[in-house]
Amino acid sequence: MVNKAFLNDMAIAWRKHGILERCAKDHPAAFTKLYALLVPKEFKVEHQGGLKSLSDEQLDQAIAILKDMIAANTAKVIEGEAEQASALPLATATTAS
Repeated sequence: MVNKAFLNDMAIAWRKHGILERCAKDHPAAFTKLYALLVPKEFKVEHQGGLKSLSDEQLDQAIAILKDMIAANTAKVIEGEAEQASALPLATATTAS
């Protein structure tokens, strides 16, 4: 299994030498496969307890945090109308030389 330190070291070396950028540009299929290989083939998610396992005090704290988050939301609404957009052009395949 690949550990975090290994990935950090690899990221530093790749940034230093521009490997990711070159790979993405010159070999997009290999670039995509690289990321696909980093994702586990099987990923198990288990539900444990949920809200039923929380005490009344923990529920009150969670509700207070959620209320604070809602109150702090300062998102601004931008008025506008949707436009019909044309499709993007098809990508052209590049061959390695």
